[in-house]
Amino acid sequence: MNLGQNYRVFLLLIGSLIIANLLVSNETTGLLFQPERLSIEQSNPEIRVDYAISNLPQRVNDYVFEASKGDPFSMRLPGIVLLILGMAGWFFLSRKLFGDWVAVTTNVILGASFAVINLSKFAIGDVWILVVNLFLFISIILNLKQDQQKWKMLFMGTLFLSFIVQNFQASIYSIVLIGSLFVFHPQGKRLKHPLFWGTPILLTVLSVLTGMYQAVDDNVYFAWRSIPIGTYLWQSFAAVLIWIGFLFGGFKDMVQKGLKKEEFSIIAFCWLLAALLSHTVILQAVFALIIAKQLHSYRLPNYPNNNIVNGFSVLQLIGSFFIAYYLMVRGFEISGTSGFRNAMVVGICYWIFNFIGVLGLYSKRIRWVMGGFAMAVILSTLLFWMRMNPFL
Repeated sequence: MNLGQNYRVFLLLIGSLIIANLLVSNETTGLLFQPERLSIEQSNPEIRVDYAISNLPQRVNDYVFEASKGDPFSMRLPGIVLLILGMAGWFFLSRKLFGDWVAVTTNVILGASFAVINLSKFAIGDVWILVVNLFLFISIILNLKQDQQKWKMLFMGTLFLSFIVQNFQASIYSIVLIGSLFVFHPQGKRLKHPLFWGTPILLTVLSVLTGMYQAVDDNVYFAWRSIPIGTYLWQSFAAVLIWIGFLFGGFKDMVQKGLKKEEFSIIAFCWLLAALLSHTVILQAVFALIIAKQLHSYRLPNYPNNNIVNGFSVLQLIGSFFIAYYLMVRGFEISGTSGFRNAMVVGICYWIFNFIGVLGLYSKRIRWVMGGFAMAVILSTLLFWMRMNPFL
């Protein structure tokens, strides 16, 4: 499905705001995040200590720290550039499988995820894991669809990169994803070649034998042994709370259509399983694809999940009002009237655009839905870093 002119303008606006979000206040934000603080301490030769640090992201941090003399903006820039390039690459590759509209809307949802947009602002390994695993996923699916040498080369390249970035999660993610697709996907037998199942196992064994296998990674936020599974799940769902109606509608379709062997549902289930077991930020990408697919279906007549979408969207709208109220109270406790005022600006921005999105659901205006929900997250995040960052 081709992208209309109005949607192209919307994408240009959203893309500009996402980039602004990624860059704003990076030069003044302190080391708020423990994974980033540990990573930068590891890069500083004067206070370097022996942390368990992922390989490639930390090597990049070391180089940038030396070149920029520890400038915060420069330290955070590589991850931002990587995310932008990753989104562009996702669009150009995944459009072959899911169509232009779903591919680009997945990027919109990623940019309107509190987890992705905020974690990418810090010099940590999560954004590296996200981007590399995005390309690993799409390379595996492309190999399922087309037996071509270029897709095998893409798979090998992204698999090696994923092990260099963080080998523990890479081994879980790649083995579970390939294994589940082999079992459940109608064309899964194409993955029986040793290149697909043998290489991840070989890389895992080599990592263990060489003593480089890292189950702990101090410069990654979403990782096993960094946060408990319960915290990982609620934070992952909270990051896309505004889209929760479409996400639950997608889960319903995934179960019902998956039992009927519908291809997208099988792919989504296998990717969801691999993301959950790897315990990383890649789960946000799975959610984004499921939500984008539901938004695409919502544009068509006879959308079957209206009750689920409308019901959960209203619930999250009500819940967001109380969350905004709590943040205003906390802002007052921390910074007095200025903290209350700034928290109120952020909360009102989020709630008003959220309300516009919910109105769009009941008036069947997809532009209101997309614009309201996406702008609620993106603008409130931008205002948070501009107005509240000085008080942190």
